[in-house]
Amino acid sequence: MTQALLPLLDRLRVDGVIRADHHAAALLRLQALSQAPFMTLGGALVWLAAEDILSELDLDEMFESAVTEGTVDRNATRRQALAEMEALCQRGIDNHVARLERGSLLQAIFPGPRWAWLAAIAGAAAAVTLL
Repeated sequence: MTQALLPLLDRLRVDGVIRADHHAAALLRLQALSQAPFMTLGGALVWLAAEDILSELDLDEMFESAVTEGTVDRNATRRQALAEMEALCQRGIDNHVARLERGSLLQAIFPGPRWAWLAAIAGAAAAVTLL
């Protein structure tokens, strides 16, 4: 486990964003990893959710607390982590949509099954080689 992640997890625990049991479970999972799975507070929340350490209910409570606790100092960490998490998730969605759009564009340019186009290209290359 990389020691660089400990201050991030500690800050989330100390500021009440995650509970002590979440923190302990995260530390156990991190011991088995050779590379850091996150580098920001929001990245930590994404990783905790992906590892099923945080449940949807936990995340819902975090979002609710971010709104209801207002400008309490501890809430600043929660708001920062949630904003970073949302930005990471949105970036992932944007990347996925872009890949889908590129696939749709290629499908529009080259309709039909991909194997047929590859076979046609291979046949044309063979024909040119034989000439």
